[in-house]
Amino acid sequence: MAVSYYQDPEMPVFELKTCSGERLAFKKHYHEEFSLGLVEHGASNFWHEGRQTEVQPATLVLIPPQVLHACNPSDEISWRYKMLFVQPHWLHG
Repeated sequence: MAVSYYQDPEMPVFELKTCSGERLAFKKHYHEEFSLGLVEHGASNFWHEGRQTEVQPATLVLIPPQVLHACNPSDEISWRYKMLFVQPHWLHG
């Protein structure tokens, strides 16, 4: 399992998270930022607003700030995704 974060000091309103591995699992949670996720490999069970959806590779997911959600791999193959976090004040100016 590998999780890494990247933030450019010149652009502090963005943070990129990359994740890969079979055992990544997340309880229901929320973020203060807008979250834009891209599944690159494997499928994900995405719980959002009381509904469960399977997210396939090359699918983008947008999660507004403070919205409860959970994402977990739907099978035992390697799950890989990227998540871009964007500070709300940057979008709302």
